[in-house]
Amino acid sequence: MQLLGGPVRDKLQFYATGARPDLAKQMGFIGGKLPLQHGPAEGEEGLAKNIAKLADMRSKVGDDFWLMFDCWMSLALNYAKRLATAAHEYGLKWLEETLPPDDYWGYAELRRSVPRGMMVTTGEHEATRWGFRCCSRWAARTSCSRTWAGAAVS
Repeated sequence: MQLLGGPVRDKLQFYATGARPDLAKQMGFIGGKLPLQHGPAEGEEGLAKNIAKLADMRSKVGDDFWLMFDCWMSLALNYAKRLATAAHEYGLKWLEETLPPDDYWGYAELRRSVPRGMMVTTGEHEATRWGFRCCSRWAARTSCSRTWAGAAVS
């Protein structure tokens, strides 16, 4: 298969999504995205459990392996900010889908609040090009669904 414009690298790198990033590292992935298991309803105890899981995985995979949290649009802004601050110590690369998809102002505030070097990502539940435009102005990484936003698929 030929790529339009030609190849730009010899190999592709991938991260894995799942509860065991340590196993993903053994399989050769460059990172692991953890599902966030505890949300705002569990308060400080839940937040501590999330950070304990991150710390455990960091100790198993080392500092050179990406770790990220997928939050499933389940957090409140204040909880997301506290999670970002607490996770920074363990080198969390990004927080994904932290807030409801249409909370553009919340995402903008979260992006301004996260520790330096941590990314805020969103967009996979955005359904319009206008919403995606809002997301792309402040998110570090966006992943718009082409089919949800009306693009043709061949």
